[in-house]
Amino acid sequence: MYWNVRSEGNTCCVRKVPKLLTLTMPLVVYSKDHKELFFGTLDATGMNGLEKLLGWVLKRCDTSISLVYDSCYHEMVDRVIRSVSYEKNGDEVLVCYRQPVPCETSDNGELQQRYHFRPVSPNDGEYVEQQWVHKDPVLEKLPERLICRNRSLGAYDQDGRLVSWCLV
Repeated sequence: MYWNVRSEGNTCCVRKVPKLLTLTMPLVVYSKDHKELFFGTLDATGMNGLEKLLGWVLKRCDTSISLVYDSCYHEMVDRVIRSVSYEKNGDEVLVCYRQPVPCETSDNGELQQRYHFRPVSPNDGEYVEQQWVHKDPVLEKLPERLICRNRSLGAYDQDGRLVSWCLV
């Protein structure tokens, strides 16, 4: 089986077609003023393919979408919508910024000479963890993991103490 994708104006038709070219699953997405997704299958073994295709389509819809489907698909639709909504795309960036100690600035807004920037050291992870405002078991050790995984920026005072950071 393979997927046949055809675009007609504002309508995109996606069909799963077996080698004998018998239509087993029509799927239509309308995207003029709103998006409506109609789907179904005549093939009882095609649920896995339908689930993958639904996930693929929902990931590419950047606005709200109206789903029209038979009640037998309810659990699958819920599962796909949850997985798509909780999925983190690779190009998204999490930035955590904290400045527990106020940095003094000069008259022109520049950071004073006694402060300097450098990457946050893994040795500072414990201090960042103590200052972390999002105390939640799910986020436990998140600052330390971010420091070890990515190059994060820290502002240090003249004694080398971390006074501000931006974790990516």
